[in-house]
Amino acid sequence: MSTTEETPPGVFSSLKSKLKKQFTPNESQSDTTFWLLGTLQLIFLVLLWELWRAPTIPGTVGVLTAFVNLVQTYDFWEGLFSSLTLAMCSLLAATAISLTLSYSYAIPFMRPMVTLFTKFRFFALLGLTIVPRILFEGSFKIRLSLLVFGVSVYFATGMMAVVRDIPRKRFEYLQTLGKTDWQVFWEIVVIETIPHAFENMRQNNAITFTLLPLVEVISRTGGGLGMMMWDSKKYGGPVATFAMELVLLLIGVCLDHLIKKGRLAACPHLEKKKGH
Repeated sequence: MSTTEETPPGVFSSLKSKLKKQFTPNESQSDTTFWLLGTLQLIFLVLLWELWRAPTIPGTVGVLTAFVNLVQTYDFWEGLFSSLTLAMCSLLAATAISLTLSYSYAIPFMRPMVTLFTKFRFFALLGLTIVPRILFEGSFKIRLSLLVFGVSVYFATGMMAVVRDIPRKRFEYLQTLGKTDWQVFWEIVVIETIPHAFENMRQNNAITFTLLPLVEVISRTGGGLGMMMWDSKKYGGPVATFAMELVLLLIGVCLDHLIKKGRLAACPHLEKKKGH
């Protein structure tokens, strides 16, 4: 009497199954797989850049060489400190202003004003430079006001939508428990939207670093990496500009990770939800 033994699936079939999952919608993905695929895709993009870039576009070796040369200069560290100071101050100020306006959307009297403020995101920053020049003295205040405005209109738009979309039954439920209107406001509008506030802060951190060089160039005074990019001929030409862009990219990604960690620390129940 013969018995048949099931042969375990081969390495090839196992790999094929795992690969198929990566192209199947809504499949789960481990952190190891995420970082492995991300590394391979990054290598592919670098190779694509090297093979297909135009002759006038710097290569990776040239950018890395320019970065090494930049970090040895005093101007780079002075400009980096100036840019980071401006970015952090503007992000904190924009967060405070935007959250105040967004939360006030729950008050009927404030809704038209908050809605109007969110429409200002269609303003071009270049045309608004005359206003802070009249209101403020000093290049830092001028650049700070421009960057705060440029970031807060987007931050307020995102958080206003969060407050606006809170189901009415959530307010009614707490009111049936005997809580006052302001207690309901605090628990529903403020406390329950903290995760959304952190997520919007992550998005507007990216907007901050996108607008940062533009604002520094618009103001023309006060230094910063934006002005160094504008005067890139002094520091090595376009290759130095790419190197400084890479610096801002890496710093922005690190801050994004820190804000994400702050979100998980403030809202531990989100730990189970995957996200990068």
